[in-house]
Amino acid sequence: MKTRPISVKVAQAKGRAEKRPLGLRIVWQQADAAGISDPVEQADFVLRRLYRKMPEWWLRDVVAKLAAMHAAGTWRSIQRP
Repeated sequence: MKTRPISVKVAQAKGRAEKRPLGLRIVWQQADAAGISDPVEQADFVLRRLYRKMPEWWLRDVVAKLAAMHAAGTWRSIQRP
């Protein structure tokens, strides 16, 4: 099995890091276009798009925890980029 040189891995990681802010902006634009104003629903929308490969149970668990925290007044919303 051949491994890639470290310089290639670093370049790939840098490319992903540079794309991340753009991806976040696009997801938030989609959330705005969908008219989602509830913070918990926004979190669900954003997390489902950013973490598409995560299992459904994980997404439900995270959103349920955020909903409980929001109801308790200890969480307000996901920060926008």
